[in-house]
Amino acid sequence: MSALEEFSIAATRNYLQSVVFVDDRIFDVRSGMPVQPIELPRPRKPIFQRVPEGNAVQVPPDNNAEAAAEQAYHPKELVSSFAREGIICALYEPPIEFFTDPTSEIFRICERPDIIILDWDFSGDNGRRVLDLISALVTQSEKALPHHIRLLAIYTADPSLVAVANKISDRLREDGFVAEPHLSQCRLQAGATRLLVFGKGEPRFGTDEEQFTVKESELATRLIQEFADMNAGILPSYALHGMAAIRRNSKRILERFHGQMDGAFLLHRLLSRGSEEAFDQLPALLAEELLAVLEAERLASDKTTAIANEAASTMQFSPPRKDWMDLSGKKIASTALVASEVLKDLLLSGALDLAKYKSVAHAVNIVNYGFKGIDPDLMADFLAMVDTANLAANERLASLFSTRTQYETNTRMLSYGTIVRQLQIETDNQYWIYSFCLMPVCDSIRLDQSTQGRKGQAIRFPFWRLRENVFSNSEAARRGLAVNTPDAVHVSLSAGGKSRDMLWLAGFKADPMSGMVLAIRNQRERFVFLTDTNEEIEWVGQLKPLHAQRIAHDIALGLSRVGLLEAEWLRLLCDR
Repeated sequence: MSALEEFSIAATRNYLQSVVFVDDRIFDVRSGMPVQPIELPRPRKPIFQRVPEGNAVQVPPDNNAEAAAEQAYHPKELVSSFAREGIICALYEPPIEFFTDPTSEIFRICERPDIIILDWDFSGDNGRRVLDLISALVTQSEKALPHHIRLLAIYTADPSLVAVANKISDRLREDGFVAEPHLSQCRLQAGATRLLVFGKGEPRFGTDEEQFTVKESELATRLIQEFADMNAGILPSYALHGMAAIRRNSKRILERFHGQMDGAFLLHRLLSRGSEEAFDQLPALLAEELLAVLEAERLASDKTTAIANEAASTMQFSPPRKDWMDLSGKKIASTALVASEVLKDLLLSGALDLAKYKSVAHAVNIVNYGFKGIDPDLMADFLAMVDTANLAANERLASLFSTRTQYETNTRMLSYGTIVRQLQIETDNQYWIYSFCLMPVCDSIRLDQSTQGRKGQAIRFPFWRLRENVFSNSEAARRGLAVNTPDAVHVSLSAGGKSRDMLWLAGFKADPMSGMVLAIRNQRERFVFLTDTNEEIEWVGQLKPLHAQRIAHDIALGLSRVGLLEAEWLRLLCDR
């Protein structure tokens, strides 16, 4: 097993805490105790038929699948398999007739567990209720932003697992979801939800059927592997590692927020009431404690090196955007191969052997000048090469560094660090103008108590215009950032320039209840701020505080620059 796979499995084991298993024959009706083991009937040899074009394998006809009768079995082995991994497995037996809407008991018990295991046949309904529940859970996952990633497994004695998987896929398509097989007909991906169809330990026909037939005692190990595969990669594995560390240290964190400090907190709230709500300071306070836990769980350097080198050595790069040239200006015949070798060497060692690439112009420039003055075209090539799925991976990572994820779906406020945009319409063209709000946080709240607020007047907010010129060859100092727009398009922006070109003001009415400038939803379900001149300014994102502070610091330095007379030769030598 590779270093990355080992790290992923270990992080998954530490992260997973709860599983729920739902079946209709877990408990004895009279005693309420788990039923005694009952041997499952030997499955009949399935009669296969040709399926419509597009399916990879043959499936048995529905009449054979519907004839399969689920029998009661003892859940002890299943529960014990999770217990050996330190994972709690809850058993739930719903009533004979049950609903699956978001307010139902079965839906609520399936909301929180890390993994959900469902029987297929409830009281002979051939999957009808389970399909309703799966559809409801997938719908909830897709409505949540960011999407709720969920692993859902069917564990059944049905003679054909592929037939069950096809029924799930067909139902989700009917409900407007795309459910595609992932490396197997028994493994489906529907948006953020991974669906698996496992068979109870009975012989089955076909490769997929055999690979997805799992004994109860082995189910936990298999699901851990599937969960790790679902979150494969350096960043997902580290996220699981970090969240597992926070779970393990929850008691320590609670001790830091001891109830005996309530009086001190209330006094602090009283003293700061005139400037800020103390409850709004608690998220940052808690985040610092979580950061301390994550830093204490920092991976050893030898482990990070092994993980990174292994990932880099096996990565298949996309070709660069443009042809590479040799030192004489001629096109290199095998540009994609040479570029991949150069990038792989850089990722593995951080340096290049000039003797190996002495005729490659880009490589020579990197050796001579490093990355500080890297050509924008070469940077664009590197970005395209590592974004193998063409999903704006570099911009997504950049936005993760610079902007806050918004889990709140109902409101947006205008404050320091808010990114907004306005649609500029010209004769034969239209484009967005992006800007950064410079109003200090303390001046963005309690606006109802300000002089203008009490008079019902608009409060003026300052903005700094941003440019989409990250890849230009500008020598002027800029600060870069990336945002995920409401159109689900990632945009790279830069902050710089002169105040006469970039600074502008707009007036807004404060919300009387919150004392802040709040966005409203327009007809396209976008958050917009309405100015005092009835102009709509659309909310785009919120910078993290330190990123906002750095941009504001640069702007302040530019505004405070002193102009004076000095010897020009001395300025030219020193001011560079």
